This record gives sequence, structure tokens and C-alpha cells, in this order.
Amino acid sequence: MCSVLPSHAFYKCLPLAVVGQYDTHWEHLTARESMSYAAQLCCVEDPAAQVQIILNKLGLTTAADIRCNRLSGGQRRRLSLAFALLKNPYVIFLDEVTSGLDSAASYTIVEEIRQLAVTENLVVVCTIHQPSTRVFRLFGNVMLLSQGRQAYLGPVNDMVPYLSSTGHPLPPETNPAEFALDLLNADFSGGQHIASLLEHWAKSKGHIKQDLSVQEEEDVYPGARNYMVKGAAAEDWSDASLRTTTRTIHNSFFKELSIILHRHFIMTLRDPVLYLGRCIFFLLSNMVFAAVFWNVRYYTQDQAINLIWVHIFFSAVPANSKLIVCGFVSFRGVERTIQRTNIASIVNLIIVGAVAVFKLSQEFKSVLLEARNGMIRPMVYLLAKSVMVILVMLAFAISALGIPGYGMLKFPAESFGSVLLLWATCLYSFECLAEALAVWIENRLIGMLIYMLWYFMFFLFGGMFVPVDDLYWPFKLFHYLVPSTYDWRGTTYELFIGAQWQPCEPTPGVSFQVCVNSTDGADVLDVLNNSLTLVSSEDSVALDIFAIVIIAFFFKLLFVLGMLYKARAMFSTIQPGSRDDTTSESASDDGPSAKAFQEEVEC
Repeated sequence: MCSVLPSHAFYKCLPLAVVGQYDTHWEHLTARESMSYAAQLCCVEDPAAQVQIILNKLGLTTAADIRCNRLSGGQRRRLSLAFALLKNPYVIFLDEVTSGLDSAASYTIVEEIRQLAVTENLVVVCTIHQPSTRVFRLFGNVMLLSQGRQAYLGPVNDMVPYLSSTGHPLPPETNPAEFALDLLNADFSGGQHIASLLEHWAKSKGHIKQDLSVQEEEDVYPGARNYMVKGAAAEDWSDASLRTTTRTIHNSFFKELSIILHRHFIMTLRDPVLYLGRCIFFLLSNMVFAAVFWNVRYYTQDQAINLIWVHIFFSAVPANSKLIVCGFVSFRGVERTIQRTNIASIVNLIIVGAVAVFKLSQEFKSVLLEARNGMIRPMVYLLAKSVMVILVMLAFAISALGIPGYGMLKFPAESFGSVLLLWATCLYSFECLAEALAVWIENRLIGMLIYMLWYFMFFLFGGMFVPVDDLYWPFKLFHYLVPSTYDWRGTTYELFIGAQWQPCEPTPGVSFQVCVNSTDGADVLDVLNNSLTLVSSEDSVALDIFAIVIIAFFFKLLFVLGMLYKARAMFSTIQPGSRDDTTSESASDDGPSAKAFQEEVEC
């Protein structure tokens, strides 16, 4: 396990590894590619050779070139162990290693872990619930906990005799693990006998520890005496020996950035939903809008209002698709939300691509896991992610506007650069908002509702439906905060100024009509300004782009702060002086050398 020390300019990795309860892998990378990138980020010497050695040890050679989303549960669990072995640890902590596996798979996994402990000279500590008798017998030592206190700690084979000595014999044909768990379950068992067991162990554990011989320790974990400091005496806990168990990850900033960019570029190309799927969706949906507003392409002045409407649709539908980012739930989770809430807006989440939610959720979890393990610096990931998203937004803009706008509706070619930039920055601001909500809002449904509120404000206060002069404070403030104000104003100017309009003779007696005897788009805009005060013949495109960038920057800053806060929370430590009395007494029993080691380990 590694910890990031904020006060230093490097990462410190201790020879410990943690494998969580749930396997989090990059779904569109193969097992070999995932490990290769991890080895590069951890600065493993000769990464290709080390990856192949670990794959061979864990029996993953045949599955090495299979994408992680196609691996079986057992293979995914072994791949998680492979990541842990990349750090060459002395101790591996496993959290509920058999959760979600059947009896046969559970036995196979635990047996492989036991063999790994023997061959690699490791100490393996794992939590487990309801193991079968076969699985239970594979462990060397077992610790029973109840109400936060120890009820037993010692060899597996001595557990049943010890419980029998306290007046709780094992019934015939009963799984010892289930018997012990049922006996110590404070929720369903009487509290009196549990208190008696806890007190009995507290009084007798010192005597039992003295009776445990060095040979028995060696039988429980082969090589356990050498685990503390490899190649040194176990009792030698000098500062020099402690430093031999640490290493500095010396990837430069740009080296780490290039590795992350390369990895995410590969995943972007392979992901059919998160990016390519949305790109195709934007293209097809906007082609439908272009077909509906087909007469806009002739640039008759009676179609001037429709030209504004078609761009509103071009920008509104992609913005709504960003709801899939802030949802941060799996596809089944979205289905359950639909069934429980009857919120019509969430249906759009399913239509646009709810599968992408799971992809982004997995990415966020994987990145936090890598940051916790000291493989990446959060700021480097944020920079790489920002670069990738900006490139993706430009690709989205070309897909959404290229064929539908400039092909089918014949938007003026000279406006392409400005309109593309306005559309991309507007969509990017929604992307940044969704990322910020996904990080800060724990309740995914509340996050989606906040996003939808902002989406409605995008329409309501953009200036096309309600003139800004008709708004009262504080509603008028929202007109200047939503990106639609600047996107619609700048894009309308570019499309109208660059087009060659057909002249029109005003009809007498008609109070409102877009009709002027001119081919100049500025004159058409001046007529529209009589009813739509947002549009104007004055060039404010540069200011509009700058305003949208400021809005996007604000939301991106919230996302960055949230990401750093979540990553920093993982590295919060309990200082030795702040431990409770029980822990302090245990530390003092181990002697000053162990206390020095505790102060060194900041995981």
C-alpha cells in the first residue's frame, strides 16, 4: 500500500498491498495492457518481463490478451492480485476476497492465495464472511471479532478447542466458521455470553501468546520471521532497515502525463458508447433536426426565426446528454431509479446512453484507487483528462455541425471556426458541471436533479424566450450565468452575418414580420432585435467565447477541488499520539522498534 505525502515532491511506497472487495479494472484494456500501464506508472524495472512473470504465476497467461470486461469473476480477482504483486509487497491485505463467488471458485481463489503466500514468502491478511469448511481450513491463523474486540486470535486448528474450553463445544456436522460467527453475532445472539467470551480472551490471550512457539509461527506462515525486513534480522528495526522497505516513484511529470494520455487515448478509441456512441448520436439527431428545418438552407427571411431555432436544438440535445456523466450509476441502477421515481427527465438518460454512466463511474473509481496506491498524481490525471475532453468536445462539435449544419443546411462556410468553438465550449461547460456534480454530490439522484435544474435555466434565462429586460432580480442574474446567453448570441451573429439573404418587401399592416429589402444579414438582425433583444448586429463573438470559458473554468475548478479533496481524504492518517489507550498499550508492548515502524508507515 502506498501513501501520498503532500509535504513532499515524491510518492512513497511501502511494501504493503491492498486488494479491495470489488475488482475495479479498465474495461476496454486487456489484462496485459492494464498491468503494463500500471507497471510503467509504478516504475517497475523491465515492465514487460515482470508483467509476464506475474501473469504466469497467477495462471492468467491464456487470459492475458482478453479485455477486462470479458474476464470471469475469478480471473478478475486474480488480476487484482497481480496488480498488488507488481509492488513486490511483503504483506497483502484482502477485503472479502470470496464475495460474489460460488463455493468452488472461492476455494480455488483462496488456495491460489495460500500457494502464493508460500512461494512468494508473503503474509496475507484477509477478511472473509461465511467461508466453507474447506476454505476455512486453508488459513493459518484466524481472528474472531465482536463488538470491535478480539474474541480469539491464533491457529485455525486451535479455535474449536479454545471455544470448547469456554463452554461452547462445536455441534456435530457444523461448519466451524459458521459456528464461530453465529456464536459472536451480537445482533442475533445473547449479549451475556459474548461479553463472557470477550473477557475470557482478554484475560487469557497473554498466556496463549507465550505458549505459541516460534516453530508454530513458522508453520502458520512459512517465512513469517523473515517478512519484517527481508534480508535482515527481524529484531533489527533501525532506520536504515526501514528505508530499505521504501522506494521513490521517480516518474517525471511529463512521463506520467504521457502514460495516462496514451492509456486514455486507447480506451477512447475502443469504447463504443462513451465517446463514439455519443458522437454518432449527435450526428444522427442533428441530421433529423436539419431535415425538419430543411427550408432554412434557402435563407429566405421568413426562415430567419427557424435558423435560430435549429441552432437551439443543435446545442440543447447534446447538452442534455451530459446528464449521463453526473448520474454516475450503473445501467441497472438507472432502471431501478426509473421504476421508483417516475421522473420523466431521467428517461432521456436511458435514451441518450445510460451505459456510458457505468463507464465514467468506473473511471472515477479506478483513478481514485490508483491515486491511493501512489501510482498517479491526481493533478497529472486531471490535466490528462482535461486535454482528452477538450479534444473530444471538438470532435463532437465537428460531428454535430459538419454534415447537419454546413452540409444539409448550408451554413456560411466563413462562420465554421467561430460557431464550432462556441458550440464546443458551451458543451464543455456542461461537461464540467456534470463532473463537478458527480464528485461533490453523493446522492446520484440529487446530482441529476441539480443538473436538470441548470438545464432548464439554460433555456429559460438564455434570452430567447424571455427578454432580459422582463426579468426581475435575482432572476436577471441567471441570464448572465448560463452559457446559452453567449452561445446563442454569438452563433446567431455568425450565421446571419455570413449568409446571403434573399430580399423581402414588407407587408403593409403586419405588426411583426422579419422582412427587409436587403441581402445583408446585419439588416435582418436589426429587424429581429425589435422582438428578440438578445440578437444584435454588433460583433461580440470573442466576448461570448470568453464568457463561456469562464463559466466552464468555474465548474472545472469545482471538479478539480472535489477530486483533490476525495483523493486527499484517502491519505488522512491517524498519528501515533492520537490513538486510543488500547492501541497505544498494544504498540508499547511491541517495543520501541515496532513503534518506530508504526511512525514510518503512513498508510
